[in-house]
Amino acid sequence: MKYSNLLKTVFFCFFILAILGCKQTTESDNDSSNNPPEVGRPSVSELLNEMDANKDGKLSKSEVHGPISNDFSKIDTNNDDFISKEELESAPKPDRRESGNTDNSNNIQKDLEVTINVDPSLFIKESLLKDIITEERTLADGTKALCYIITTASQPTEHQMGPWCPTHINDGKDKGGIWFKDDKVYDVDGHFIANLKDFYNDEEWALFREDGSIKVTETQDECEAAARPDVDEKYHNYCVECLPKYYKEKVSTYVIPVKPLYLENSNSLGGNGIGLAFNGVNFEAPAPTHAILAAHTLAPLKRFSKKIYMHQ
Repeated sequence: MKYSNLLKTVFFCFFILAILGCKQTTESDNDSSNNPPEVGRPSVSELLNEMDANKDGKLSKSEVHGPISNDFSKIDTNNDDFISKEELESAPKPDRRESGNTDNSNNIQKDLEVTINVDPSLFIKESLLKDIITEERTLADGTKALCYIITTASQPTEHQMGPWCPTHINDGKDKGGIWFKDDKVYDVDGHFIANLKDFYNDEEWALFREDGSIKVTETQDECEAAARPDVDEKYHNYCVECLPKYYKEKVSTYVIPVKPLYLENSNSLGGNGIGLAFNGVNFEAPAPTHAILAAHTLAPLKRFSKKIYMHQ
């Protein structure tokens, strides 16, 4: 294949849909129960559960991350270098704009020479359900532009997806995926699963049984019960594996401009995904890590393959 070598190394190149563009739409042949709803913000209790490493009921500067770390001094109203539950409850909520609902009329980059037309021949034809067509569509600022209509099953055809969870603590890294912590990447092999107590300094982690077998979700129902923000208690301390075959009937349609226009400033991406790879796979918004870790569950990713996240 002409682009096979390129795709092996940079196949995750994608079109960022935060640009001023045609609105992305998604359709599905599945029952509506298979279309995951959007994740809400984590509750104060969930945030404390995730970040309070020493379980003293308050958060220090070294324990927090993300927006809370950026606004630590504002949230810490009594200036004692700790954030209490009460201060967290009173903290202003971060702006959460949904993609496609932002007025970008004054945010368009004027230098149009920096952009080029999207080349539809870069998409792997076997991953498309229909030929790519062009239509005139209305952009977010009300203007009209020529757009590509791209219909895919959001599943790759050139590589296998998974496995993500090892099944025994003796399994090597080839049996599992990867995990991130503090900007570092870790192989999720059996040894990693067996040592989660030390990894997170939390005695409640227990993903494996006495015989060394690892607790892994095995059906679509189990996957969805374990992957939702309010994790079913039956699946606390599970490795979550949501297999592509559960959603093989899903059809996604993407509408992107033939010539994108970049924005001068970035926008919030919301929870509706952020782009499309050349193999037709959707790039999801970040997974709800706070909910995953609060329930002592792990949902590993696989190198160079898409991970299915529920409730995005």
